[in-house]
Amino acid sequence: MGTHYLVKKIGFLILSCFFITIVTAQTTTTKPKKSKKAKTETTTNGKKKKKSKSGINDGRDWRVVYVVQVMSSSDRVIVYDQKAKLYQMFPDHRVYVKSELPFYRLRLGFFSTKEKAEKYKKQIGDKFGEPAQVLKDKVVLNTKTIQKRRNPLPETTPETTPTKAQKKAEKTNAKN
Repeated sequence: MGTHYLVKKIGFLILSCFFITIVTAQTTTTKPKKSKKAKTETTTNGKKKKKSKSGINDGRDWRVVYVVQVMSSSDRVIVYDQKAKLYQMFPDHRVYVKSELPFYRLRLGFFSTKEKAEKYKKQIGDKFGEPAQVLKDKVVLNTKTIQKRRNPLPETTPETTPTKAQKKAEKTNAKN
């Protein structure tokens, strides 16, 4: 009976210390941060680039694109089933679901012009339960990635990188 009483006493002591620590802990008040609107910079080709808070371009390139919104529903399962059907219809185009809870929006493409988006809108029609809509959207592109795609590594020439057959021939020549 003595150990049981001792355990209760120690537990009460620990709990009391914890409670006193919480009650007497200093609280610091922080001022809410003011939202600073990011500055934009216009490039030579007229596109807007967003600058970071420090004023340095953070490598993001905003592009205006057009998308075809095929359907919008609060039922995720239905939207993803329709996504599979839409992808079968247009395997060469981007088919994606934009989640803006409680709605899931099924969209097709990133089209550079409204006319191209309208062409696909006419093909889709109202096959998915509601008429498709053409919407204007913004896409963030990473300019570093784009630069890599435009300037791939230079192709190696046959002199610098020998083929397997050339390596084999060199080995047999070295042995002889």
